[in-house]
Order: sequence, then structure tokens, then C-alpha cells
Amino acid sequence: SAFHPTDREQMPHFTFRSNTSVFNMKHSAGATFGGTALKLDAATRIEATGNLLAMNDYYGVDNASRSKEVILNNNLFVTNLRGDYLEFDTIIGVADLEDEAELLDEAEGNDVAEIRPRVSKEWAKKYMARNIVDRAAAEADVKVVESGVNQLRRILGLPVQGTSVGEYTGVWLPRISLADALVTGSAPVAEKFGSRTPAPSATAQ
Repeated sequence: SAFHPTDREQMPHFTFRSNTSVFNMKHSAGATFGGTALKLDAATRIEATGNLLAMNDYYGVDNASRSKEVILNNNLFVTNLRGDYLEFDTIIGVADLEDEAELLDEAEGNDVAEIRPRVSKEWAKKYMARNIVDRAAAEADVKVVESGVNQLRRILGLPVQGTSVGEYTGVWLPRISLADALVTGSAPVAEKFGSRTPAPSATAQ
């Protein structure tokens, strides 16, 4: 993200193919970051195909940075809590990608479905027991404090201080076991989406 090319040909090109990106969680209870399967950077060209982007706290694909000429083909989006695709500040569902997304060069064969990840019941119970805090709702009642300090902050052009939002509920990120992670990522969904265990090579000794 520190590299700012002067023309399109200098932009790095990334291919994100046949990956499983699931259970991505916010980094803290009040965070507005983390929790996205695939987050795009502005000065890049991205092609994402054949991926499983599922059960994330925010988005399947976050393009708030407005990366252009993005290709999203044949990806499966499942129960991302905020939405499937974010383009700047607009949330767009899979069914509307081709019609509404302005920064996508291609958006074909994407789908939504219900799936059952092959994780243990023990871990699934811990994951579903999390308390996900909506930061916007928590800060809705914040008021600007009228004080000498805030008067000075206004004069200096600094952000003013508000009333407390109270304590955020503590966030706990359940660590997934290696066994669960390997099972979840070892086989594609419907033989088409996500990562898979490579087939043995015919020349392997």
C-alpha cells in the first residue's frame, strides 16, 4: 500500500484463486477493521476466482479503497455479516454485482449458498457464542462534551471529545485447532469453490 505507481502497467497484479477464506473476525470488539475474507488495495489489479468467502464478520470482498478493473468470477459467498461486496461505501449483493458494481471488469459465475463447514461441534459452539459489537450502534448516543478543553481543540482544528460509549463487551477470538483448519481447507465446496488437497503427482516417487 506504500507503492503508488504512475501508470496502470506498473501496478502489481494479484491472482487469488481457489482459496478458502472463512471465519475472519474483527480484531477487537470496537474495531472497524479485520473480519473480511479479501480486502483490496487501491493501486493494485486483482483477479479472484474459484474462492470460498464465507462466514466473516464484515465482508466477502472489501473494495472500500476503490481498486479498479477487478475480476471476480466463480466465487462462492456465504453468510458474510455485513455483506458480500463493499465498493467504497456501497454494499452490493452477489445477485447485483454485474449491474451495480462500477469497478468490476468481470463478475460472472459468482454464487451464494448454504454450506456446512467441516469443523468440530466444540469449536463451532465457541465461535457462535461470541458477542459481536456493532460499533456504529454503540456510538450513536455519544454527545460532544462542552468544556474548555473542547473549545481549545476546536480553535486548533482538532477533533473534539465526546461522552463515553461505555465499555465494549470483551471480545474473545476462539483459536481454531490445526485439525479443524486442515479439514476445512482441504476439500473444495461442491468440487468447485475453495482450496483443496493437491492430487498426488504421477511422477512422485
